[in-house]
Amino acid sequence: MPDSTPSSLRILHCPTDVGGNPTGLSRAERSYGATSDVAVFRRSPFHYDVDIDLDLGGRSKAGRLAGRLAFLAKAARRYDVFHFNFGQGMLPAPGGWGVDLPLLRALGKRVFMTFQGCDARQTSYCRAHFAVSCCGGAEAGAGQCTAAMDAGKRASIRYAARHCHGLFCVNPDLLHVVPGASFVPYASVDPRAIEVMPPRAEGPVRIVHA
Repeated sequence: MPDSTPSSLRILHCPTDVGGNPTGLSRAERSYGATSDVAVFRRSPFHYDVDIDLDLGGRSKAGRLAGRLAFLAKAARRYDVFHFNFGQGMLPAPGGWGVDLPLLRALGKRVFMTFQGCDARQTSYCRAHFAVSCCGGAEAGAGQCTAAMDAGKRASIRYAARHCHGLFCVNPDLLHVVPGASFVPYASVDPRAIEVMPPRAEGPVRIVHA
């Protein structure tokens, strides 16, 4: 890998824009002089700011795989650091193709993965250790955090741990199920962009959390 001063780094965040976190990280990295882009296979309904939208949602399964492979080949030539998010690489893993993480490492790239929620959170662990269910509704079998998915999530976490230089979690409860990960709070809100609004009324300040 080349000299790792911020101005020399070429960083790619992919393949989703969940929670706007990849964009927040990317824009902060740019402020330090790095080249940093966000690429997604398809935009989320919330339309976070991204740099590359591959728009693969409407393609066939074969077409989506071809689009991913083509972008991987291009990105491997352009970027030095790959920061994957929501527990996903560019190719399906574990099993199937799933070769992008070890391939990128073999090419001398730095590879990282961030887990954000139901990509790692496991119903069986929640039931055993917490007084609440995971992802609200999991007890009823709704959403992504169903017990039937727990084994696959554990396999994905092991796969990422084996092939990444570092793992991160944006929600601290995920540290229970992602061994060796570091907690990094959400970066989707830039406090510098928030205008301070002092209270307009005299007397005690009343705050409501909803």
